Amino acid sequence: MDKGWMRAPRWSVEYDKGLSSFIEFAFTTSADKNRILCPCRSCGNNYWLEAEHVRDHLISVGFMDGYTTWIHHGEGMWSSIPSAAPSSQSEEGTVGGDAMDQMLMEGFGMYDSSALGADGESEDEMDVDAEAYYKLVNDASQELYPNCKGFSKLQFLVRVLNWKNLWRVSDGCYDDLLGLIKDALPEGEVLPKNFHEAKKFVKAIGIGYKCIDACKNDCILFRKEYANAKFCPVCKSSRWKSVKGGEDGRRIHRVPAKVVRHFPLKKRLQRLFMSSKTARDMRWHSESRTKDGFLRHPADSPAWKNFDAIYPQFSLEDRNVRLGLATDGFNPFGNMNVSYSIWPIILIPYNLPPWVCMKQSNFILSVLVPGKKSPGKDIDIYMQLTIDDLLELWKDGVMTYDVSCSEKFRLRVALLWTISGWLGRGILSGESIAACSHYLMDTSSLRLQHGHKTCYMCHRRFLDPDHKFRFQARLFDGTQELRESPIQLSGKEISQMTKDIRSCLFQLPYWETLLVRNNLDVMHIEKNVYGNIFNTFLDVDKRSKDNLNARLDLQKMGIRPDLHPHTEGSKSYLPPALYSLSPQEKRMFCQLLKETKFPTGYASNLHNKVLVEEKRLVGLKTHDCHIIMCDLLPLAVSRILPARVSMPLVRLSHYFKKLYSKVICVSEIERLEAEILEILCQLEKIFPPSFFDIMVHLTVHLATEIRLAGPVHYRNMYSIERLLCKYKSMVRTRSHPEGSIAEGCQLYENCVEVLVSIVFNQTTMLPRAHGKIQKLGSATARCILWPRQNVCSGTKSQVSLNRRDIVRVKRSTSKDDPEKEDAAKGRKPLPLTG
Repeated sequence: MDKGWMRAPRWSVEYDKGLSSFIEFAFTTSADKNRILCPCRSCGNNYWLEAEHVRDHLISVGFMDGYTTWIHHGEGMWSSIPSAAPSSQSEEGTVGGDAMDQMLMEGFGMYDSSALGADGESEDEMDVDAEAYYKLVNDASQELYPNCKGFSKLQFLVRVLNWKNLWRVSDGCYDDLLGLIKDALPEGEVLPKNFHEAKKFVKAIGIGYKCIDACKNDCILFRKEYANAKFCPVCKSSRWKSVKGGEDGRRIHRVPAKVVRHFPLKKRLQRLFMSSKTARDMRWHSESRTKDGFLRHPADSPAWKNFDAIYPQFSLEDRNVRLGLATDGFNPFGNMNVSYSIWPIILIPYNLPPWVCMKQSNFILSVLVPGKKSPGKDIDIYMQLTIDDLLELWKDGVMTYDVSCSEKFRLRVALLWTISGWLGRGILSGESIAACSHYLMDTSSLRLQHGHKTCYMCHRRFLDPDHKFRFQARLFDGTQELRESPIQLSGKEISQMTKDIRSCLFQLPYWETLLVRNNLDVMHIEKNVYGNIFNTFLDVDKRSKDNLNARLDLQKMGIRPDLHPHTEGSKSYLPPALYSLSPQEKRMFCQLLKETKFPTGYASNLHNKVLVEEKRLVGLKTHDCHIIMCDLLPLAVSRILPARVSMPLVRLSHYFKKLYSKVICVSEIERLEAEILEILCQLEKIFPPSFFDIMVHLTVHLATEIRLAGPVHYRNMYSIERLLCKYKSMVRTRSHPEGSIAEGCQLYENCVEVLVSIVFNQTTMLPRAHGKIQKLGSATARCILWPRQNVCSGTKSQVSLNRRDIVRVKRSTSKDDPEKEDAAKGRKPLPLTG
């Protein structure tokens, strides 16, 4: 069909005749009664109008840009698809069907070569994808059985596959259920026979992955110049694990020693603009974000704004994507007796609004690094696949069709930072995990002779030059601190220092200019600080930071003589410290934790994780440690310990709780930056040097990174750890866990979850109950804890907090010296008995 008239002036006779033929064709193939979709620039195929109104619109404003293939009006592959006309029916299946048809029709622009232009993908690759997509669109209109009004074939399969994923149903159970449904449906049903056929059917909307052979010693990937190599050029090991010949001697079956799975990033990002809903969300950070000076989103942060200032051409296009890179190792079998570690490399798009940004369905799996052992710093070999994608999308970009604007644009991508635990950070950055990530060689540390560990105690160095703590030698390490505060290294300086061992991330041309490159993980740091505090309080064997070696180190350093060990014969006696608890106080401490009640969904049940008689806490997850650290620690220590010990701990608890705020006030976070220095200095007066490992020291920099990069929940490992649990559930074949995970991600993350979340607006995770309070234990030492509430009470027969305790908790953030407060009020520490 000749469409040259579409480029003619709209007042010409040629345009008028062509417009008449278009309207006649549209009413023949795609009309709903006396209406068709209006393809003008204003309506954008979103409104059903009568012929005269469509003609008026197309003459006054013209056709929408790029609409040269009339996919919404019955041309080409769409001629056999019933139109997604508006319906007055309220059935769930009908509404879902209209939404699915609309999304699939919008997504056609992604495969329209005239819309993307000549510089899109290769034609062969585009044709293969388009053919599979067209088949899916045709099947979307196929009735589940003759005269079925509730579901199409695609709708039903997507819903059932989502149910399988949601409840972790086995493949065999799914096959049996599908067979039962086929028997129950009327004759003429079109359901597939089993899970394998259903998976092949839905995968047309998904994105595949590539398998690339790797050296078993993590030396190289067999690609590019090594694509046909049979041996590793570095270690000379064979590429193949086994080579078997057929009976006729012609066929040879080779099994690679190691296989890495790479998910192309380009197509996954293009799919973000395939639906008008997600395409609008990708511009939220520019068009709809609240701009009032508070930090609610990474787009509010100085790190984002600094990048835009350095690269203004990149920031001119609001749809350019900014990513975060996260990785961590996990055991796919859930059995700690089996040593196996898989490292997925995950990308997080930050253009999206806060309520969808950190959802698992928006995470992008880029590379699946195989086990059995952790790759260590050889992870650069596998990360090179992701770096190549990022380099291509930064320099050249990719032509992408935005259905919300009905136009093409060149999409470019930048990586803002990485997210990982402390060990993973050392692997990604190439830096030593024994040095502070902000100061590297200028880190102040001390090797303990008896504890055989490195401690980091010189926090007075960060204080103001005239601060009183700098001159209190007797209360600290016996010396006055006169050094200036260290200066944080820039990206260029770190690049020069680590040029021989630096990470492949420095291949990105903008990596040196970023304000925050490798984030500190608040989740793991908080858990380690919690472990140091509670293991010391409860005197846990081999985990307490206060033991004979710690006291000998105090003696070696010549400080705190009242805590030096006393030797009597062959035995050593350790004098009680201010933080030492008697057996009775330890039981009281554990009883308070055991009998705490939380609203359902706020925290897990601690009742079975606290052993009162053994005075131990067992089986705690990271979030349990967070709840205890932020909500319960102030209540427990303010009752049992003297103010000199309890006040710094209460202030530390308040510090961690403020870090998790969803809305960040810059002045408040600057105050926290100064406060944490005083807190750590106060703790140095109390706890032995062995308490201050690298994780305790890193708390100094958490508030600084929040001020630079925005709220912490966009950059911690909580969401990533939950995603890894989901990957564990995908393992069906224990002999090939990586293959199971790759197939599961291809099916569910790239296919089913996209359709379910966008089309049906349903969850892809199990719902939580709300509003109830867990009923736990007896009435002894019970308190009720609600979110954002730091004070609890009990009855007269319970271990309760009186008015004095409540006042002390409220006073927890004051900067007054607790020692002077105790002296003024005449309060003495509780006696140590038992």
